[in-house]
Amino acid sequence: MNLYDLIIIGAGPAGISAALEAKIAGLDCLVIEKGLIGNTIYNYPVGLTVFSTTNELEFREGELKPAREKPTREELLSYYVRTVLDNDLNVHTEETVLDVRSDQGEAREFHVITDKGEYKAENVLFAIGAMDHPRKLNVPGEDLPKVFDNFHETYPWVKKKTLVIGGSNSAGAAALFLAEEGSHAALAMFRKDWEN
Repeated sequence: MNLYDLIIIGAGPAGISAALEAKIAGLDCLVIEKGLIGNTIYNYPVGLTVFSTTNELEFREGELKPAREKPTREELLSYYVRTVLDNDLNVHTEETVLDVRSDQGEAREFHVITDKGEYKAENVLFAIGAMDHPRKLNVPGEDLPKVFDNFHETYPWVKKKTLVIGGSNSAGAAALFLAEEGSHAALAMFRKDWEN
């Protein structure tokens, strides 16, 4: 079994950036991603313009060239995928990490066990985001099939009542996006600092 210098768990912007720097440093690196490259961005609503500006999203200045001031979901995904392909980064997609174990012997090694195999590395970097762990309200009905943890597109909700729960930019954008496309959208926030 190959001993990698570094295994990175997660192929989002942080994981890709770390893999780029590892390659520049001459490290033998493997990136393991349970979804797709840029999986969090992939789960953004179709056609969404992201809030961040290019200088906050690109790895090297001037690489990300959106058609407008801010990139769309598709432009950003394409940029991250092209970065992985053009730099020949070793990324395994659709492979879920099940366990990471440390061997505390003389030469410390980590064993990374996935649903497709086992790998060894001298170092492990967790570059995982929070989108896979949504906060639940713990209310009756939140486990129904019509309740979703993320918003992907408007079209299934045209002429239907929708309720978006949250107080972040993404919640507000989802409610506006739904309303603009013909949903009867409402936004609910549960924050003590918004009381009368």
